[in-house]
Amino acid sequence: MQKTELEYSYLNSGTFLMQLDVSSHDIFKEICSDVSIIRQDGIRADDSLAGRIAEEYQLNQDLVKKYDDLMYDYFIFYLQECVKWKLDSEALDHDQVNSIKNYDVIAKNFWVNFQKSYEYNPLHSHNDDLSFVLYVDVPEQIYRERDDFKPKSPFPGQISFHESMYTLRRLNGSVKETILSPMFDHNLSPKTGTLLIFPAHLPHEVSAFTSNVERITMSGNASVKIELNQ
Repeated sequence: MQKTELEYSYLNSGTFLMQLDVSSHDIFKEICSDVSIIRQDGIRADDSLAGRIAEEYQLNQDLVKKYDDLMYDYFIFYLQECVKWKLDSEALDHDQVNSIKNYDVIAKNFWVNFQKSYEYNPLHSHNDDLSFVLYVDVPEQIYRERDDFKPKSPFPGQISFHESMYTLRRLNGSVKETILSPMFDHNLSPKTGTLLIFPAHLPHEVSAFTSNVERITMSGNASVKIELNQ
């Protein structure tokens, strides 16, 4: 991971969702060169993933190892920044932060979606601890659909994160806590080269677009291990 240009944005809510521009980074260059190989030799995953997408491919073990290495520093960076954010928001205290000795992240699986018109990803969440989406190719025609789109949210092709649903699930139905807890839903329109990292349990969905184009994304999950000082 390049140490330069590590500026990022995050959603100002109860969940740390990181957004980075990696269009000039090695991981983006590698996936752009690998997508044709993945399409030709990848393992079809249409029946095992949530998406209503005809072409979804899991990466073979060699490519899993490759992208595990390429994603590792981004996952560690996410955890470090998340801890700082939790400390600033007083969700963690200094004693808890000082007890952390080391982080480790182990990728579990990666897959690539070739999304076409009228295909979509229904509301779902992932297993493990962290998930990511890397936008390999987002045609401009998808953004132009906004001009003629009557409902203003979510727009065609957006990814929507439903923190309110996670909050309700987490609070086990406590009415008072549910009323007092912040609830946010976010609709994002990432461009080519955008990397999103977020907690795997955060419910999300991807809306359809109608343009006769193809959008390519790579996604994956990882487990997190935190070693504490004795």
